[in-house]
Amino acid sequence: MGIAGLSLWKIALILLLVIVLLGRKRIRSLGTDLGSALKGFRDSISEDGEASKPLNRPGSIERE
Repeated sequence: MGIAGLSLWKIALILLLVIVLLGRKRIRSLGTDLGSALKGFRDSISEDGEASKPLNRPGSIERE
């Protein structure tokens, strides 16, 4: 038994059908778009995380 009750052969058949129906170029462009969207999401999260951190100034006392 494979992932979620799907065997390896069923997963391979589904992937083959997706490639045939959509074509390799469209799948490649979808992958590129998804990758750039994830990269933008990660960048926005890291910018928010840096903005919410308090600034450590020389001579300031840190309290925990």
